[in-house]
Amino acid sequence: MLVLKNEKQIELNPTFTQLLADFRRTHVSRFPVEVVVRHDDYIAFVDSRFPVAYEDTPNVNKILGAVFFSDGKLVVESRLIQNDKYNIHSSDYHTRKTQDTRKVLKYMKEYIKPYTAHEIANRTINVAEQAFDDHKTRVIWKAQDYRLFDVEAIYEELMHMKAIGYEPKTERVQKIMKEGFDHIEHSVRIKDKDFPRVHVYLAPDETVNVVS
Repeated sequence: MLVLKNEKQIELNPTFTQLLADFRRTHVSRFPVEVVVRHDDYIAFVDSRFPVAYEDTPNVNKILGAVFFSDGKLVVESRLIQNDKYNIHSSDYHTRKTQDTRKVLKYMKEYIKPYTAHEIANRTINVAEQAFDDHKTRVIWKAQDYRLFDVEAIYEELMHMKAIGYEPKTERVQKIMKEGFDHIEHSVRIKDKDFPRVHVYLAPDETVNVVS
């Protein structure tokens, strides 16, 4: 089933309107396929279970296929096309180009097809993995906000713990309290100090002494 997302947009291009009408008659899919028109020169066919952002032209590997105008020709793009006239890394590798609308419709029927069970499984795993990674990133960054929000307060608390004789249980904190506290205490004492008023003495031999 094809679901046209922005119907008014396609009315701007009679070629696309006719191609889509003809393609709709033979296309079969269990899940809705979203048809998104960008401007009046690009149509993307997207499995509704795997949505994409349309601000930019979607990557061919993220959609079922696309039809668009380029250099006076109609182009059909699909992950299923392997056009050996181009290098595998070329942006044209997954395309067929023609000026004949009958061939365009033929290519659409041949190459703009629903995902196979294997593709669906892989894409579902990828979506789930991306969702997990996004969640993990949010959690880590939220914890990072608190981890870094006031390091000095943590140092001060550790100094109080040291003063009452608390013995830390982890090696890292033990090292901080045993080796690093002289430096930490010194930094706490001077962090808010301004440059002190000083006297500069110039001796007869022009040696200089600075005394606070």
